[in-house]
Amino acid sequence: MLDLLRRIWLRKSAAIGLIVVLLIVLVALLAPLIAPEDPNRQDLMGRLQSPNWEHWLGTDSFGRDQLSRLIFGARISLMVGVVAVALAAFLGGAIGLLGGYYGGGIDNVLMRLIDVLMAFPTLLLAIVFLAMLGERLGGLSNIMVAVGVASTPHFARLVRGQVLSIKEQDFVEAARALGGSAGRLMVRHILVNSLSPVIVFATLRVATVILTEASLSFLGLGVPPPTPTWGGMVAEGTRFLQRAPWLSLIPGVAIMVTVLAFNLFGDGLRDALDPKLRGVGDVSAREY
Repeated sequence: MLDLLRRIWLRKSAAIGLIVVLLIVLVALLAPLIAPEDPNRQDLMGRLQSPNWEHWLGTDSFGRDQLSRLIFGARISLMVGVVAVALAAFLGGAIGLLGGYYGGGIDNVLMRLIDVLMAFPTLLLAIVFLAMLGERLGGLSNIMVAVGVASTPHFARLVRGQVLSIKEQDFVEAARALGGSAGRLMVRHILVNSLSPVIVFATLRVATVILTEASLSFLGLGVPPPTPTWGGMVAEGTRFLQRAPWLSLIPGVAIMVTVLAFNLFGDGLRDALDPKLRGVGDVSAREY
């Protein structure tokens, strides 16, 4: 673990991404302690204030403190990103593992289903699943499940490719010759050795999911108000772009910074976990 962190730290872009991600996670966890006000407290007499000493990022059309809503909005974005990606990794990993290991008819059926799902953009697919879920799970849970299921095909393809490569390795054949069951071979030998690319892809996918959640909130399909979400804040601010452009600009910048940080960290994690790039990356990072 320490060696992995050292390799990431040697890559400046990855280190910056990791620091920003940790800061955003810390802000989300400590939101009730560091937010200056209740994010839903309205003050109609103080609506649409520009940034000032009392409200550092101004107030929205209901007089709610923008900084507080931005801080609490980080919780929604990170929660959706992590939970949806974890769900997608679990479902996609199971599908890819079964299809890649057994092959034949099982693989054909599963992969054709995945092909159909991948024919649709993730955002459109998430909207379809949201419509199917209706009000069964509630606003936030619906978003996490819909976006997670919509992201499943990408993990299924990745895991299947890894399984097809690893199951032909000598150590898997040796375990099979020693009488290892199919379940043991899949979990203890194949899946474990497929985790590195899955972890890297999951880190990168969190950024995509956060962007998808923001897009759904912008379209009015996300978590219902008054719960603060970055996409919802951008959408609300579009009505006042000429009078109060900061209402959309600030949450938009927060989305951009978060997505960029996860992408930088994911790229660095990929380089750090790739044995072919370890030596090259360490040398180039020291020379930089």
